[in-house]
Amino acid sequence: MPLALWAENTEKIDSLEDRLEQTEQSKRAKILNELAIEYLAISPEQSRSYSNNALRLAKKYSQSSDEALALKLIGKAYHYEKDYEN
Repeated sequence: MPLALWAENTEKIDSLEDRLEQTEQSKRAKILNELAIEYLAISPEQSRSYSNNALRLAKKYSQSSDEALALKLIGKAYHYEKDYEN
């Protein structure tokens, strides 16, 4: 990943993490999915962690579109890790 792109990505991640801390729990699934997207190429394991948290919250608050995206991102993270068993 080129340095300029990595720096931009880091800024976006920092911004999303700040927003996450300031957001009420019922609205966090969307931000967690955004973080999962940003981490996908950098750290699929971290991406999967964010996606799993998003999935848990989306189910809890009946947010079907966030739930669907979280499931898709979990699959993509396993694909990036080349873990086809899960």
